[in-house]
Amino acid sequence: MKINYVALVIFLAIIGGIIYTVYDVRHRGPNEFGELWLTASNKLIIVYIFTVIIGSAGISLFSTYTCKLRQYKKNRSSFQVTEAVYSRSIISKNSDTSTELIYEYYVNGKRYECKNDTYFVPSKIAPKISIRYNPESPEEVMMPKENTLGITAGILCIGLAILLIYASTKIEFEGGKSVYGYLKNMIWK
Repeated sequence: MKINYVALVIFLAIIGGIIYTVYDVRHRGPNEFGELWLTASNKLIIVYIFTVIIGSAGISLFSTYTCKLRQYKKNRSSFQVTEAVYSRSIISKNSDTSTELIYEYYVNGKRYECKNDTYFVPSKIAPKISIRYNPESPEEVMMPKENTLGITAGILCIGLAILLIYASTKIEFEGGKSVYGYLKNMIWK
């Protein structure tokens, strides 16, 4: 079993930040209104936790779909084009899993099936689609999927993480200092 050490460190940092924030808030006790309150450093930790989660998801989406798009472009020249005809659907009862649209195609008189996953049941199913198959292994298929959607989602998540980092510089500490001002004073002393 391979261990992704970067993911493990990120996970442990997130858990540590959450434990510290919860301990610190409970340790301070309620304010004059009977509510638990967050200090500026606790708010900053929460912002950084969300930043790490969103940024990690963005980097993961971007790298995954960029690799898939690169592989698609590489295989595009060597794979053959054929038409696949809609055969049946396998509709998931669980909302977390996708619905599979099964298409069939023929190569050298032999029947093959491929599936096109979708997270919603389309109102109109395409009766025929063009697919690309590997001539050496006809069961290996490239479906017409939108890799650009995953890349766009990854870029949006990375942009949101950058925006959260910028917003974290606006959180004020005691004395009206922001993170930027606090660090600036520490460095220039």
